[in-house]
Amino acid sequence: MHRSIRFLLAGLLTILALGLPDLVKASVLLDARFDDLTPATAIGTGGAAVGEPVAVDPTISATVIEAAPGSNYLRLQRTSGTTAAQVKFGFLDDIVVSSGLLHVGYQLRPSALDQYTVQLRASTEAASATQLTLNLSSNGSVYVVGGAGVITTFSYSAGDVMQVDVLFDLGANTHSLWVNGSSIYVDHATGSAAPVVGSFRVGYNSGGNGSVLELEDLHVEWSGPVGNAILDAGFTLQNSGTASARGVMFGEPFAYSGGLVAEIVNVGGMPDPALRFASEIVPLAQEQTLQWGFRDNLVIDSGTLNITMRLQMENEDDLQLRVRDAGGSVGNFSTLTFTAAGDILAGDAAGNIGMVGSFSNGQYLDIDYGFDLDTGLVSLWLDGSEVISSRSFGVGGMGIGQLVFAITPATNSGSATIIDDLLVTSSAQAPLAVSVAKTASPPSGSNVSTLQMMTYTVAVDIAGQPLSEPLVLRDTLDADSGFNGVLVNDGFSIDTAYSPATLSLPGGTAPGHYELSYMITVSGNASGTLDSMLEVLAGGGDITPVCDPCQTSHTVVAPVISVGKTATPPSGSAIMAGQAISFSIAVTVQDQPLSSPLMLQDSLGSGLAFDQITGSDPAFDANTSGNPLTFTLPAGIAVGEYVLSYRVLVDAAAQPGDPLGSQVLIVMTGGDSDAECNPCSTQHTVAGLAVFSDGFE
Repeated sequence: MHRSIRFLLAGLLTILALGLPDLVKASVLLDARFDDLTPATAIGTGGAAVGEPVAVDPTISATVIEAAPGSNYLRLQRTSGTTAAQVKFGFLDDIVVSSGLLHVGYQLRPSALDQYTVQLRASTEAASATQLTLNLSSNGSVYVVGGAGVITTFSYSAGDVMQVDVLFDLGANTHSLWVNGSSIYVDHATGSAAPVVGSFRVGYNSGGNGSVLELEDLHVEWSGPVGNAILDAGFTLQNSGTASARGVMFGEPFAYSGGLVAEIVNVGGMPDPALRFASEIVPLAQEQTLQWGFRDNLVIDSGTLNITMRLQMENEDDLQLRVRDAGGSVGNFSTLTFTAAGDILAGDAAGNIGMVGSFSNGQYLDIDYGFDLDTGLVSLWLDGSEVISSRSFGVGGMGIGQLVFAITPATNSGSATIIDDLLVTSSAQAPLAVSVAKTASPPSGSNVSTLQMMTYTVAVDIAGQPLSEPLVLRDTLDADSGFNGVLVNDGFSIDTAYSPATLSLPGGTAPGHYELSYMITVSGNASGTLDSMLEVLAGGGDITPVCDPCQTSHTVVAPVISVGKTATPPSGSAIMAGQAISFSIAVTVQDQPLSSPLMLQDSLGSGLAFDQITGSDPAFDANTSGNPLTFTLPAGIAVGEYVLSYRVLVDAAAQPGDPLGSQVLIVMTGGDSDAECNPCSTQHTVAGLAVFSDGFE
């Protein structure tokens, strides 16, 4: 699960002000709160840079209204017609978001039950894809529509303010929705193969009365993917009730002490599940602990380790937070002690540091640790203030493997502590690794023929973490080949308008295997070798991506075709009028299958008429309805010999000595421009009866 939804909804940029390691890259893409605009004026269309839309439908009146000094909202009303009409907002610099986390928040107040719409779309272009729509109906229902249809419905009331928060997790291809702090759904599939978001639109569906609709506090924030998480316990998907100890794969501890009571509860202004634990044994004879491990039982002994969390102690009492070795007890990388007096004390293997802060009943406390295991230094921030700066923690020869929360025997009442948004990331684990390969079918090194269709496959393997930036590939095809369509596409953007083609995967693409397969056709005049090359122009954040193999080469070999025609009786014979001649046409294909159809035309001379086919390889297509006769073998016919036999009749009225000829012509070569036909003609004559005279009249 992503890092704290609550934290994102509270404002992604706050992390930048803390001076923390670069766990999250955040940007405000649209801030349209309208407070800096002149009240009682029509809003402009200056775009996101000035907090305005980029377009307002001419049937909509969009006016800035002052709610209180320094606090404005946008008042919309359709003033004419009943057709659909919208006000369109874009993002700064026309950014279109395809990776990371995108939070869209706004307040909406419909003055009546009417036909309203709010849309998140791919861009400000008219025909851009719609990613998520809230359609408010005049029956009081709100229909939430995603890429695959209606997701859910809920109700609204005229005059009531709706605080809407949408969170897109584009890496996971999901979105979540809250209205007035209540979760409508969490992590629903977008229904789009490769969702992108670049525009917010609000206005009216067709029909309805065009009633007033008020928009306020529209803001869009983006954060890049969190780094290598080895423990992510945001509890967002947990159900309220007794907590489990199923371990890191479920975002849970792997062990509780028997005297602890742990449960999932909702805290804060909107439902935000968190873990609440307390001791049911008071006074304690021995400490009660709650232990967390890391993914795959990792022990981090190099690189950086970052720990962030939010704590709330319901009462001032005794608690310790320990960062330890894999066994949980030896390596004291850091210990925070919370006392019943409200003090926060720090220490580590190098010694006690003393008081670094204080807390009070019910206070939320953001804790942010940064460990550098290569230099042996630790830094700590409490509520954004650095209280330990690059201190040597004094542990050597081991790595960090556990977080331990301990209620100590000094506790007064065993009062409850709430943990939320616990996230541990490590730069040393699973660094981004990108490998690219290009293969062909038939395989590289094979022979191919002219006009043959081939398949190229580009495969990308991403390991360790998502792409931190786009992966861009350049695919150069041989001049004697032509692009002929995509077969498989696992999310690549493709530009084949120019050669070489550009292929790309967006930043934020998750670890996994991605393929792009496409067809090419070998040109009819190709010869020699047919080569292609793939190059990595941008490695997606991997400065040394592997590309192997990245070249293909094929030898272009044309089929060798020979054609011959024979006759029975043999050519040169004399034959009686009214008798039959049998012809056979034999085709031999060598080296390569036919790369195009082979078409033969057999012209029968005067005195000959087609009778019937007496034998034929099924591959032949015969057309005997006219003269010349046409016999065709289709492209792709394999190497081999193909024979067709047929019979003709000699005209009964033919006169002795009349010639009876036939001729075969190759009119389509099958891919062999030098196809031979020998012999290709036959010649017979009409025989006459001997006449004897007895001398009498």
